[in-house]
Amino acid sequence: MSRRGPGAIGMTFQAFRDTLERWGLIPKGSPKSAVGQLGIKAAKVLRLSKDPVRACLGFLEENPTNLIVLAVRQHEGRMRWLEKSVGGPIARRAGQMTLFTPHGVEGFVSRQDGSISLQNILIPVTIKPARNRAWKPPYV
Repeated sequence: MSRRGPGAIGMTFQAFRDTLERWGLIPKGSPKSAVGQLGIKAAKVLRLSKDPVRACLGFLEENPTNLIVLAVRQHEGRMRWLEKSVGGPIARRAGQMTLFTPHGVEGFVSRQDGSISLQNILIPVTIKPARNRAWKPPYV
């Protein structure tokens, strides 16, 4: 699910397939089924709701996931307390591992070749909640 607006970063299904081809994960000109053969499920989801938090949580209930990735905006200025937060409430109420990325910033995966430039990860550890909830590797 994504919020569209000025500066929104999005991708069509064809652009998604083109990216996988550029990264060498599927052959050029391969059928749509090649994406599924990688174990990747891609779907465009639109939910009409005045409450984006409730819409996302409803989707997550119906479609469990290993990791929630959210592009979030930082509220700025004197009136920032009037801005309605979406990312934080989704992460708290979903109770799942969540990766926050700043909206409009290039990520740590290269769009050109798929290489990863992530060098350090900060994992908060505390007694409450139990630390096993703070970090659970999704693919181990």
